[in-house]
Amino acid sequence: MKLEGKVSLITGASRGIGQSIAERFAREGSDLFLSATKVENLDDTKQLVSKYGRKTEVCGLDVSDRESTQAMVEEAIRVFGKIDVLVNNAGIYKVGPFNDIAYDDFDQVMKVNVYGPFNIAQSVLKHMCSRKSGKVINVSSVAGLWARPKQSAYVISKHAM
Repeated sequence: MKLEGKVSLITGASRGIGQSIAERFAREGSDLFLSATKVENLDDTKQLVSKYGRKTEVCGLDVSDRESTQAMVEEAIRVFGKIDVLVNNAGIYKVGPFNDIAYDDFDQVMKVNVYGPFNIAQSVLKHMCSRKSGKVINVSSVAGLWARPKQSAYVISKHAM
């Protein structure tokens, strides 16, 4: 129960790594504020963590929208009174050779994978700094360490993270 009494905000919590993090944090005693692009996509995660008896709230969110991320942070603090841990896990992946990737696709990857975590962390850190307590975990990828064919937008965004 390493996280007993803590509140964790986890983005991209509807599947994969984010869902696994949510389950582990609940098992360790954390209450959870979970987000994903669509709130209905969080149903499986909410059901999965329910067996641990932790308070869990969910939120549909486009992390690339700065105003929405600020509103989400404010809502999490309103509901739980604090945020102890932020896990920036939300991310998207677009495939294609560098010369062929559309500007809009590249822009969307950067907005979600780079600006999204920046937006959320900036809002959460104001709260954490005022409390002089908290942790921020940014989930990146080894893909950010070297170039990969047809993964340029993702590689660039994860290197930036």
